[in-house]
Amino acid sequence: MVWYKSVNYFSPAENADFIALAKAITESEIALDYAGVGNFPEKWQGSESDLAELLVTQNEGAGIVKLEDSKKEIDIEFSFARDCALIHITTPDKKTSKRLCQHFNNYVASFANVVSEIDNRGLHNSDIFYLSDDCPEFIKESLWH
Repeated sequence: MVWYKSVNYFSPAENADFIALAKAITESEIALDYAGVGNFPEKWQGSESDLAELLVTQNEGAGIVKLEDSKKEIDIEFSFARDCALIHITTPDKKTSKRLCQHFNNYVASFANVVSEIDNRGLHNSDIFYLSDDCPEFIKESLWH
């Protein structure tokens, strides 16, 4: 089975951006039922501010936050590094993956959006569907390799 993974590259966030990211989740079509750190997120019953706090905590530790809408088969992973932050969105259809990736552009200053097919052989057929004028060179270089 082929899935689709979109990646939104954005500037490392300050605390105010985490509130915007949490708001982006709650104002999207995503109905979170799992959220947490690591490979096995826990059942989620938290609020928008709880989600923002989870993102803030992991950014400070350069960690990974995983979210899941199991009914719609949407997996989201936030990863934070010193020079770039990423949102990975994996869905069974390309249109949903791209739409959600672009949705985050309304909440954070995104550098680039890319969608790829993913299967048991890995990622392939990547398509860059958004690239900002101020996208750092190291991100551009990684997109074309």
